[in-house]
Amino acid sequence: MITAVTIGVGRAYREMAELAAASVQRWTGLEPVVIRNTRGIHPAKYKLKLLEQFDGPVFYFDADTRMVGPWPELLGYGSSPAFRASAHEPAAAVTQDCEHHKLDQRVYFYSGAWIANREHHGEAFRLADEICHAEGYVTQFAYEQTALNVSMQRLRIPIEPLPPARHVICTRGRQYAIPPDAALLHVAGRGLQIENRKIFEREIIRRERCD
Repeated sequence: MITAVTIGVGRAYREMAELAAASVQRWTGLEPVVIRNTRGIHPAKYKLKLLEQFDGPVFYFDADTRMVGPWPELLGYGSSPAFRASAHEPAAAVTQDCEHHKLDQRVYFYSGAWIANREHHGEAFRLADEICHAEGYVTQFAYEQTALNVSMQRLRIPIEPLPPARHVICTRGRQYAIPPDAALLHVAGRGLQIENRKIFEREIIRRERCD
């Protein structure tokens, strides 16, 4: 059985995480675990320790996500050897990190929602934890995202992107229609930028009115 997990440390993020968890429970039937205390470790870096805590596959989602529709194939991803996360759209920061760490930019992914398991990905998560705590670690992003990309590519873990129509990144300034089969909405970027948040909240309200 897949375990759904999110992290919410501090009042604001705890409240967001609880809403995210409730939405995942509604649409998947899973009972997500909300981690409220990361024992002094930055919450983003604590993601890299989740596979040590749960047996079987883990579906991780950031606190600033909301499930708004069914995702039938999600539960079928199971214990695949492939790591699953959404491909990152082209960006200057991605290019800089990929050039610095000699990464294949074509498979660079977001770390805000993923499906992994200890058997196939535990070593990569341990390596990523070492990388992002190492002196001299350089990244244009906050904390663990590039470190996890480095470890997956270094260990040659197969990476399969989550369907972009299911995991939808609400990107600042992009006024596009959210796919009708969208399942998980996600506020893009570091923090909760105003434009991104408006897209995110507008779609949640629209979906609630249609229910």
